[in-house]
Amino acid sequence: MLSREDGRILCQKRDRHKKILYPGYWTCTPGGHVESGEELRQAIRREIFEEFELKISGLRFCATFIETKEPARGIYYFFKGRVYALKNGFECHEGEKAEFFDKKSLNRLRLHPISRKFLDYSSGKTP
Repeated sequence: MLSREDGRILCQKRDRHKKILYPGYWTCTPGGHVESGEELRQAIRREIFEEFELKISGLRFCATFIETKEPARGIYYFFKGRVYALKNGFECHEGEKAEFFDKKSLNRLRLHPISRKFLDYSSGKTP
């Protein structure tokens, strides 16, 4: 989960095509895959730059979630970081669009279930 200095959180609206899970849902947990020989933090920085042309700082590990239910079954690593390259805005190379939202607005979005778990966790609720 990435935020700006003002606390707004980066969210990405997923594409609306049948080949992806939860099309049209918002996610505040942009994801990707770790390439061979790459460390997890390197992968996160690379993915964020590829998807949004953003650089991040203060990246810290928060939790690991194991989702056993389909269709989102998998292992998810939850990190938090700060976006620091916004002088010229940012791009959205994957998904329909991306925006920064305050926490109150996030509750009104149609969120991907894993993002909902991460938000609950970061708010002190047990997923």
